[in-house]
Amino acid sequence: METWKTVYGASIYYVITLLFTLTIADITQDTNQKGVVSVASSYMFRPNLRTAEGVNQLRTLRDYRRTMRANLEKSLIEQITFDEKGDILPGQKICLPLMSQRSVDEIKIDGLPHGTKTHPSLNPNLFVVRTVRNIIKGDFEKQVGKMVNEKTTVPQHSSHWRVDYRHETNQSVDLGYDFDLNDESFTIVALIRLRPKSGEPIRGARILSKRSSDNRGWEFVVPSYYGQTISFYANIVPGHIDYGKSSLPENTWTVVGIIFDRHTYADNVALITPFIDGFPDGQGTYLEVLGNLSSVAPLTVGHWKDETGAYSRGRRDYRLPGSPRFNPHFQGDIRDIFIWKKALTKQQMRIKARHLLREMGRRPSPCPNGYQELDCMCYQVYNELKTFSAAEARCTLGGGTLAMPKTGRIQDFLEILMQQSERVSFWIGLDDRDVEREKFWADGTRCLYNRRRNETDYNKFPNSQPDKQYHTEDCVEEVKRKHDFWWNDENCFKLNAFICEVQSSKQSCSVGTPDAQTPTNATNMAK
Repeated sequence: METWKTVYGASIYYVITLLFTLTIADITQDTNQKGVVSVASSYMFRPNLRTAEGVNQLRTLRDYRRTMRANLEKSLIEQITFDEKGDILPGQKICLPLMSQRSVDEIKIDGLPHGTKTHPSLNPNLFVVRTVRNIIKGDFEKQVGKMVNEKTTVPQHSSHWRVDYRHETNQSVDLGYDFDLNDESFTIVALIRLRPKSGEPIRGARILSKRSSDNRGWEFVVPSYYGQTISFYANIVPGHIDYGKSSLPENTWTVVGIIFDRHTYADNVALITPFIDGFPDGQGTYLEVLGNLSSVAPLTVGHWKDETGAYSRGRRDYRLPGSPRFNPHFQGDIRDIFIWKKALTKQQMRIKARHLLREMGRRPSPCPNGYQELDCMCYQVYNELKTFSAAEARCTLGGGTLAMPKTGRIQDFLEILMQQSERVSFWIGLDDRDVEREKFWADGTRCLYNRRRNETDYNKFPNSQPDKQYHTEDCVEEVKRKHDFWWNDENCFKLNAFICEVQSSKQSCSVGTPDAQTPTNATNMAK
């Protein structure tokens, strides 16, 4: 059985390495007295345990407890998400694997005293109870981020290509036929910058493609054809699926990735999780995947090219007038591509993304703890449920306001943050409490949405304006739906999660991005 523990506040989830000290010390053989064990004086033991047999018994208990501790530690590290500074993001939900007493009673190991096979210290729930106790006490708030970063290392990649792709000069970059994916787990990470042509949307753009003319193979697609998110193609079945939910920012160096875990689960079940700047974009998708993904096509960057050398013409969108065709040619820059033939952990993805972003000049900003920076502002999602007024007060207490997504760029960034939350609705700083049907932002500026007067600012209301079904719907919330986010006017006394924004403490900041890299021939740097 499982229990879920949600704790609010900053940096209060702590890794178990520091939490648990074994009551059984490392056992050493006393060189002066044969057969006598030297142990910590704090450990109370019976005289018969000071024999050679007792040594083995204590070692058996010690090894088993170390295994239990390591398993719980691994489980927690897998669940925890960290920010760019290595601090634990607040408001996360973790699963603590409590066992029923019946299951505990069935735990038996050989080598215990007097032929018994059970011992009180074999109860895994002891570690869980101590975890909860330390979470509540907050004993290791300062050490945990640094300790986890030192403990977690990113394994050597299977392949790395410095492609320096630019759509103005590259139809595609050819990486040859040698590399392929079979039936193993894998992780793909790419450093990209979307730069759409003026007035032309990017749809179904191929970052990496190895798909033959008979549709065998795989493709890493960002942004996807319909959702403008991260997607992946895997053979004819299951085919092309959008795994992400958040739109990607334009004109900004971004680290996108996907973990395709085919070995954790049985019966051909895979867990596919997209990542943006090291953060998981949603909870991942479970999918049945059969066979391998190998293909006779070449591996190409920036476009889909089959084994005959022919480029894909893209697909038509029959929902639009004239059924226009959208070319899968990637518009923008692709600097690096990394592939591991294994599933990385969330923490490893975070570390890798942080290193790449720092190379491009996107360094951790001087934001308050738990906040994430975009341009000159810092944003944080709070999972605690509050009315609109209470959420306002909480943001004011931190020196800011409720978030104001006045542009698509800010909205896209907030969507990435909201995807980390289990909540589905979030207050933002927009309301018409003072003047009915005239909505004002938290900074006092008005949000225009009167289409009849051609007054339409950026917004994500359905049909570009609030429905205002009841006069009491004066406050605006972000609503997380299956494939997108929408704004909705709602009763201000509803309890929602919320998003705060505060000014960055930088002396100056700008939206400028680093110059694009000069394209060169792709080289496989570690294969």
